[in-house]
Amino acid sequence: MQTIEDVTVAFNAPGYSSKDLIVEVSPECLRLQAAGQQWRAGEIGAPFDWSVALPEPVDTDQVRATLEDGVLTVKMTKAAWARGDAKRVPVRGASVAPGQAPQEGDQARA
Repeated sequence: MQTIEDVTVAFNAPGYSSKDLIVEVSPECLRLQAAGQQWRAGEIGAPFDWSVALPEPVDTDQVRATLEDGVLTVKMTKAAWARGDAKRVPVRGASVAPGQAPQEGDQARA
């Protein structure tokens, strides 16, 4: 999932504790790893090594990972927002009064 400012990845990790999981982030990729762990008598969480390409570069210093109810959520701030490069641009309405819209055949002004 992503918003204008963040990229968030949720991963089902039932049976793992925060100590069992390794999260690595580069600007373009998220990697999640876990070794097989015995978490209940006779049950072992399977090892995994999973990577995903991120839809936009992220700032690796602006990453939060939380594990709650068996779901690992990694929230990453997009790089442009963290650097302050992104700027919001106000959207203004048309400057043409109602009823004075350009007629078909009129040339658009730049």
